[in-house]
Amino acid sequence: ELNKTAKTIRNMTIVLAFICMLLAIIILFVFIQNFLKPLLNMVHLMKQVQDGNLTVQMEVTGNDEIGYLGHSFNKMILRISDMMNKNTQLIKEVYESKYLQKEAQFNILCSQIKPHFLYNTLNTISLLIKCQDTTGAVSSIEKLSFFLRGIMNADKNVTLVTELEIVDAYLGICKARYGNSLSYEINVSPEFSNYLIPALTLQPIVENAIIHGCEIKRGNSLIHIYSTADGSHLLIHVDDNGVGIDENKLKKLNEELSHAPIFEENVSENKSITESIGLINVNKRIKLKYGDGYGLHIISSSSEGTQVTLRLPLTINPYQEGVESGYVPYINC
Repeated sequence: ELNKTAKTIRNMTIVLAFICMLLAIIILFVFIQNFLKPLLNMVHLMKQVQDGNLTVQMEVTGNDEIGYLGHSFNKMILRISDMMNKNTQLIKEVYESKYLQKEAQFNILCSQIKPHFLYNTLNTISLLIKCQDTTGAVSSIEKLSFFLRGIMNADKNVTLVTELEIVDAYLGICKARYGNSLSYEINVSPEFSNYLIPALTLQPIVENAIIHGCEIKRGNSLIHIYSTADGSHLLIHVDDNGVGIDENKLKKLNEELSHAPIFEENVSENKSITESIGLINVNKRIKLKYGDGYGLHIISSSSEGTQVTLRLPLTINPYQEGVESGYVPYINC
């Protein structure tokens, strides 16, 4: 009888202890959940930030250590977002600055061609008038009107066929001056007719071939302009049978064409204006437009002639039916 009461009390004590333990576990679980919830929420927000979302903010409900972490987390996100915005704005400003610098130098290079070009053509017409060749002078003036249209659009894009018309007009003026001692052929594939090219790109190359190659050569001179395709590149060749270029001078010229900086911050005072036109000018214009992988390359042998090759991209420049520059074509009346 004495043990029976003790057993009952023992069983009740065990049951009560079990119930208390269960309640303690439940209370501890709820407490831990409430304690860890803000931390788990912060971890979730950090993962979103890691994925690039800088608009998240943690909801802070207390002033304890968790609340301090929440405030610090929100401030950090705001600072990162602000720094990203400033960095983006800085990159945009640098890009716009480089773009404007590129456009300004491109326009300067175009403007350098104009007086040089006009001087040579007007000189040719002047010689024709002095020689009393009225028909040739009138024809040259008509061709000059076409050149003036090209000059007014020197900073625009024209189709390759229009550029070849400019070259044909220029060569026509030169042929009126030199007579039968100068002949030329233009054999560019018709499939490239609508390829867009900066105006007055080929004309300075042809002008250079005549002045520095054929003009000082005795006998008949031939200018041959033709095109080839090399994979994703369009190659336009200007060949002449002039006096050629000295080997050392050719090496120096090709190095200047390949490695000369596009953006020249410090230009020597002794550098003549003529050194910035012609082939160097065209090469810089092409590199400014398409990149360092494109431009001019020269092959020449003394007394055998010179070949100037213009490399252009076929993939970057799609064919277009119209000319976006609004270029007015030449009409021969």
